[in-house]
Amino acid sequence: TIVGSRDATLRVWDIETGQCLHVLMGHVAAVRCVQYDGRRVVSGAYDFMVKVWDPETETCLHTLQGHTNRVYSLQVNTCLRAPDSHALSLNHFSCLSDGRLMADGFVVV
Repeated sequence: TIVGSRDATLRVWDIETGQCLHVLMGHVAAVRCVQYDGRRVVSGAYDFMVKVWDPETETCLHTLQGHTNRVYSLQVNTCLRAPDSHALSLNHFSCLSDGRLMADGFVVV
């Protein structure tokens, strides 16, 4: 389980033991929303940023800047590969299996 907090961190918890496994630090304001796709964590915060994390290494892989206000929600969707190896986004934002980001159908990072 991954939880965002007002202390600007995300914490990865083992729900069986109640132990905190990892602390993800990088936001500078309260973390408002978190999504986990089984491999990557995406977080949005009151610092106007969206961050993509590798929860196992506690590494921030990407920081998406450009919002002009707090980020209140986000949705991570699955990305499919077409037969010709082009990536297809299923909404406005996706995290590809190789860690790259896609927004509005274009690979951005």
